[in-house]
Amino acid sequence: MTDREDREEVKPAELWPGRYMVTADYPDGYMVLFQPEMTDEEARELLEPYGFTPEDENYLYIKSQAEETFTEEQADKLIAFMESFKDTKAEKKPAYEPKEGYAGVGSMAVGGGDGFYMLDKADEYDLDFKVWAYYDTSSKEPLKSTPEDELRQGIRETMASMRLESLQELRKWLDEHGQ
Repeated sequence: MTDREDREEVKPAELWPGRYMVTADYPDGYMVLFQPEMTDEEARELLEPYGFTPEDENYLYIKSQAEETFTEEQADKLIAFMESFKDTKAEKKPAYEPKEGYAGVGSMAVGGGDGFYMLDKADEYDLDFKVWAYYDTSSKEPLKSTPEDELRQGIRETMASMRLESLQELRKWLDEHGQ
């Protein structure tokens, strides 16, 4: 199969009705927000219409995609909370349907310039649902759109659409080449 045939077989991602992703730019970097303790019942209600069940081999990765989504009401409350912090800009975007072979940020290994911030532990936290943030401090000035920031954002968006196996291969290659 040629590269062109491979590209033609890829179907565009479908939007997940009623579900939103929330991201935030803040002075030290970029955050993707997620619900680390989404109940099994809520996850099942969201995922079973797409054919995913807890018995599936990679269900935890699939569930991590659901954890990365919010209702519109939750997203709006979360944006208001995040924007209460100085120089922080948050936004919601329609989420994509869950897909086999993909993983949400809550299932990522972290270290170095990225990690998890437990927002629910902040003194100011007043939301009725638990939220953590995957943060990335590798970009210096996310609020100023530079060509480097746009490249990083493009890389993030590309990685978000990559299959788990491809991400694992990329990580292996980077480890082998000292990157």
